[in-house]
Amino acid sequence: MTVKSRYRDLPFARVGIILVSFYFVALFVNLTWVRLANAGDSKNLISGTDAALGCLARGELVGCGHSIKEQTSVMPYALLQYIPASIFHLFGLSDAANLRALAFLSAFSVILILTMTLVIFRKYPRVGCLAVATLIGSSLLFQADVAFGEAFAALMLVVAIYAALERKVWLLFVFVFLASMSKETMPFFIAILALVCARENQRALLPRRVLTVSILSAAVLGLAASLLFNIFRFGTIRNLNYLDPLLQTRGAGNIAQFFAALWLSPSSGILWFWPTATVIVVVSIALTVTALIRCPKSPNEWLPPLAVLVTLDAYIAGLALWYSPFGWIAHGPRLAVPILTAGIVILLHFFGNQICDALARGWIRAVAASAAIVFVSIPQFGAPWRYTDSIRALIRPGPGCPPLNDRAIQNDVELYYRCGEQTMWRPSLSTLTSTIDISASMSGLAWILAALGVFLLALQAFRPSQQLAHQPIVGSAA
Repeated sequence: MTVKSRYRDLPFARVGIILVSFYFVALFVNLTWVRLANAGDSKNLISGTDAALGCLARGELVGCGHSIKEQTSVMPYALLQYIPASIFHLFGLSDAANLRALAFLSAFSVILILTMTLVIFRKYPRVGCLAVATLIGSSLLFQADVAFGEAFAALMLVVAIYAALERKVWLLFVFVFLASMSKETMPFFIAILALVCARENQRALLPRRVLTVSILSAAVLGLAASLLFNIFRFGTIRNLNYLDPLLQTRGAGNIAQFFAALWLSPSSGILWFWPTATVIVVVSIALTVTALIRCPKSPNEWLPPLAVLVTLDAYIAGLALWYSPFGWIAHGPRLAVPILTAGIVILLHFFGNQICDALARGWIRAVAASAAIVFVSIPQFGAPWRYTDSIRALIRPGPGCPPLNDRAIQNDVELYYRCGEQTMWRPSLSTLTSTIDISASMSGLAWILAALGVFLLALQAFRPSQQLAHQPIVGSAA
């Protein structure tokens, strides 16, 4: 049975997927006819790409554009981001057209992530419906309308996870390699996630040797490529800009606060911008601890999901070491998007059946759970259209603090941390509620399409009388 037929035979899923598809049609109309306003750091990426290609043309292979201690005209971003930007440049696109092309790439990446998620769970379509509803109801959706690189990076991770689950050696090698270039620390994280997913069966702690070699060699080569790129732009394997002490979070207290804020901040925290995903993480922790207590001498029962949870949390902790853990001024925890996307897919492979079964015990519970998912996800549906309202709410001035993008904050360390704390813990959800739009407009129509689509997908996931056995999916070919 094909992927298409599996989901087509499920009535709620079929209609939900159609509605979500029309939502993305509206999004592409928005990208085509509306001037791109949210380029963010991508403008610097374009100028850095131009500088890098210029150095290559002149044969300058070490220290390209490195004029002062921590800076380079190539810019300090991850190597993966330069690949599509360079391709678009070589096709003759102007800087403005390149930015728009990157935004379209982000939109296609989100669509492909959702498609790959359905493919990954093709033998367990109701879990696939829950996974897609979870991802649509997150700030991943915002990434579909901007020129940032997080959606493309998330796609690389998801395809790598697919290749690991299917145990396709060469596809696994290629996409672990690409994913490893999405962040200089990413090789360590994607290697662990891929090793967990490539296991042959539930009892194994590691995959077959050929798969293990494929994963580890790809991760090492990805790291090596990033280090060589640093030599090209900085003249050393170190990313001098990102290692600038000024850009490292100052003090253990601030690090702890940033870590807590990444999860809980009303302004940009995962709890609020990835609400259903947060519930899945919490449930996964509870089920993993339960397995550990029940079978402490059977690590195959609890160690693989524990490894995924620790990897996810360690990545978030790493972001807390950065002075701008959310990715500066953006809608939601931008820098966490790739790892959250991959992590949720894997956790649902472990626990998706149990979660669906728990909520598939009567229509009242199923409808209530589906409505709850829609309710907490509502702010994300309008983000691609109304993110500027969300950003204005985020950066607005507070007591003793200018707007967050004011140069005074950027030039005063004490003021930055004080005002950053105020912004993170502001007792207001205005950054979320400002994106809600049910007006008679394109964005209002898209908002309704997403809400109905997510409701039907969740209802399919929790539909009674379709319960499956309580068993992890990881370890069996999906």
